[in-house]
Amino acid sequence: IGNLNIGALPAPLAALPQLQGKRGQTLSFCIRRESQRKGYAAEAIRAVIAELFDDEHFDFVQCGCYSFNTPSRMLQERLGFQFLASLCVPTPQGEAQTIEHILWNPRRTPMSDLNAYFKSVIDQDTASVVLCDLNHTIVYMNPAAIRNYAKHGGAALIGRSLLHCHNASSNSRIQEVVDWFAASPEHNIIYTYHNEKQNKDVYMVALRDADGTLIGAIGYGPSCDCSLPALPGEPTVGYWIGRAYWRQGYCTEALSTLICHVKAHTSIPSLISGHFTDNEASGRVMQKCGFRPTGHTVFDPSLVGGADRPIRVLRLTW
Repeated sequence: IGNLNIGALPAPLAALPQLQGKRGQTLSFCIRRESQRKGYAAEAIRAVIAELFDDEHFDFVQCGCYSFNTPSRMLQERLGFQFLASLCVPTPQGEAQTIEHILWNPRRTPMSDLNAYFKSVIDQDTASVVLCDLNHTIVYMNPAAIRNYAKHGGAALIGRSLLHCHNASSNSRIQEVVDWFAASPEHNIIYTYHNEKQNKDVYMVALRDADGTLIGAIGYGPSCDCSLPALPGEPTVGYWIGRAYWRQGYCTEALSTLICHVKAHTSIPSLISGHFTDNEASGRVMQKCGFRPTGHTVFDPSLVGGADRPIRVLRLTW
């Protein structure tokens, strides 16, 4: 009635920073149409996951589907998989988008090597302590949190997205706080609300690495505030990265991921961007990701040094 396979991760996923140093396998499956919606796929996937986690001790299992395959995506989400990345892959019919998911082994999460001293302190706390990364993935819960959230899954929540545990209003607030943390290394703790049932104040706290800085940022948005010759409704792409992280592929990875996101989740047909003509490295990043020069050169006084530094304009159309 179908088949299920496990194998090595695709190269673009194996290169993701959050998977470095971790052991995992890619899982793929298919099932005949007349056997769908009967629970067979879920039963088989659960059995394989149990083997990989309990007996083989892998850190994670990765699974994906084409963006148009809603039943497969919903099945993976019901099994606890969470979003990892979007990829653009070639098919006989042309380029297609995939949605890639990941399921972490709850006994071998990204925080399973939590500092023993630190862990001993928060494990004794009677208040719930839940640690998440900036992708909202729950990476640790102390015993109090596991007990308090038992009806929602307890320890099984580890490895899942915090956003799956809250309503839309709470998720919006969580994102606001994460953005605030990212805005400054001085932004490290904030009061969020008072839990009337437990009569406790709830805080969110930032955990940072040794230098406490972000390595860069990327985004796209309206072109109205810049001098680029954008088409009506065409967004501008912009990014920056700290000098210490140049020439390590981060910008190319980030830009290609953003492009896949725009293609998969919007109806936008093109993007426009530009780089100072003396910054050839930025231009190479854009061209690696498919942008092509438009032949225009502009100046943008709104940018630092932009009044007298020419900007080469590039566009990506699909």
